[in-house]
Amino acid sequence: TSQNSKTDAAAILPAKIEHRSTDMSIEKTAPVRPLNTKEQDTFSDNIERIERAVPLQLKDRRSKLLKASYYEGIKDYRKAIVIYEKIVTSEPDSYKLMNKIAYLLMRLDLPDGAMEYLNRALEINPEYVPAMLNAGVIHGRAKRYSAAEKILLEALRIEPNNRKALFNTALLHEIEGEFDNSRKFYMKLQSYGDKKGALGVKRL
Repeated sequence: TSQNSKTDAAAILPAKIEHRSTDMSIEKTAPVRPLNTKEQDTFSDNIERIERAVPLQLKDRRSKLLKASYYEGIKDYRKAIVIYEKIVTSEPDSYKLMNKIAYLLMRLDLPDGAMEYLNRALEINPEYVPAMLNAGVIHGRAKRYSAAEKILLEALRIEPNNRKALFNTALLHEIEGEFDNSRKFYMKLQSYGDKKGALGVKRL
């Protein structure tokens, strides 16, 4: 599981700790591999060139992924989602792409749509941790803390050392005022050299 996914800007924290700029971390699937020299020439950073170059090849999955990855890279998430959804339509078991779509919908602050895709992904693979983490974050931001804790703890059962799961669980307990439980998870996170763990322990 990737440990380096970016945390989005929305906060679920109560006013008393908002200034600490901490937030539950959403989980992103691995990006499409970097373009090689030939692909960089075809799929340059000029969107007009891409629009001209790609349409004739859109039936090819690789071309679709390259174009969607480009839109994702420039934060045009809606266009990226449209392309990923076309792939999922033809590949209904692509739970990793479903999680990617959910991730982008979360970036657009559309949690209900994101949860629909996460539920679909988890129906296919109930132990896919990235989707579990994103579902936990959505529950947490909606203050459905019991549901968030349940799925985050299940993710930790599957991957006990997952840093995002540890951080989100620690933060969830902190938000709920369960500081002893929160400290336990922050300390484990700190033991892996993660700065968020050290900051959490210091804060508590």
